[in-house]
Amino acid sequence: MMYREVDMLGIFLPGLLVVALAALVMAYAVGRLLGRIGFTKRVWHPELFNIAVFVLVFAALAQTIP
Repeated sequence: MMYREVDMLGIFLPGLLVVALAALVMAYAVGRLLGRIGFTKRVWHPELFNIAVFVLVFAALAQTIP
C-alpha cells in the first residue's frame, strides 16, 4: 500500500508522518484516560506500556487509512 504525500501550506509531508502524529495524539489521550482511572498504577513499566499503546494505535490507523 502506498501512502500519498500530504500538502500542508506548500510543504509536502509523508502520509505516514501524518498518521504517526495522529496516533501520537490518540495514544496520549488514551494514556491520560487510563491514568485517570488508575490503570497505569497496575502496570509494571508505564513507559513501555505507553509505547505499546502508541504502536497499537499507529498500526490500527495505518491499516484503516488508505
